[in-house]
Amino acid sequence: MERPHAVGELSNHMHSLTYIKKRFVSRLVIAQAKINKRCVVGSHSGFQPLFIVSSGRAGTTILRKCLMNGGEIHIPPESGECIPLAFERYVQSKSKSWPERIHLVLNTFNEWADFKYWDIDIYRNLELLLGAPTPKQTFCSVIEHIYRSHASKKNPSAIRWGDKTPILSQSLDRLHACYPRAYYINLVRDPREVVASMMRATNVSPSIALNRWKVSYKCADKWSRNGRLNMLTLKYEEMVQRPEIMLRAVCDFTDLNYNPSMLGEHLKIDFGDTVLPHLRSTDEALRPGGMPSQGNMLSQQQLQLIEDATVKERYALGYS
Repeated sequence: MERPHAVGELSNHMHSLTYIKKRFVSRLVIAQAKINKRCVVGSHSGFQPLFIVSSGRAGTTILRKCLMNGGEIHIPPESGECIPLAFERYVQSKSKSWPERIHLVLNTFNEWADFKYWDIDIYRNLELLLGAPTPKQTFCSVIEHIYRSHASKKNPSAIRWGDKTPILSQSLDRLHACYPRAYYINLVRDPREVVASMMRATNVSPSIALNRWKVSYKCADKWSRNGRLNMLTLKYEEMVQRPEIMLRAVCDFTDLNYNPSMLGEHLKIDFGDTVLPHLRSTDEALRPGGMPSQGNMLSQQQLQLIEDATVKERYALGYS
């Protein structure tokens, strides 16, 4: 007779194996990138984009909207694993020509199913990339082209760009290899709330949702402790209770100018991917009080599973 959670445990095990494989491949890619650093970073070594990461279901979309409503920074729809995947392909294609490597990166984005929400043609104005001088023939130049292309169409007044993709918390090593001076905002939330919210929004099992939270925490905590990233960790609960204070802290950390319109009721920017079901609940402006708790949708057994598995992490983050 099958044990009650055998299927969930198997899925969780497979998810863990996938993560381990990704870490192994990532180490090899990073090693290659260090050997061939010029073609990866080049003249962009001092550039400072903003990356907003989390476990998911921790307020990253709301923060993105608030910052964009300030008018200074543009953050496109989520990019999935396009950057780390394109980075891997680019580093491993050093024998290819510059035009071939450009298309390799662009194709990685364009072939991603959810790239349709970006609503741009990233193959336009390629002459700017193709004619780039040798010092700027880098992976970072291609990424810059993609994000600037989206900004020019959707938010042309913005002078900076960023990325809001929760799962990139698992690829901080690759991001650091590309942008050693980037800013990182790591949003954390009570694991019980994250699991409940993820189950409701994406219909995943409690064990899968829990594993995502734990992996995200482990990756971000590692980089936060070693001090090599410009990382600011914020609690979702504090952000929704004290939005202005938290937004000012984010702006100070990322060298953005705080604008009261960040807390505005009417956000007029085309965000693209907020039509997705799991992002629709973030249409409202950030205001004190936040969203209601979703933890009460968990069974006692599920709640106990989460609490037993996150004792050390919750203690470190200040969750009871």
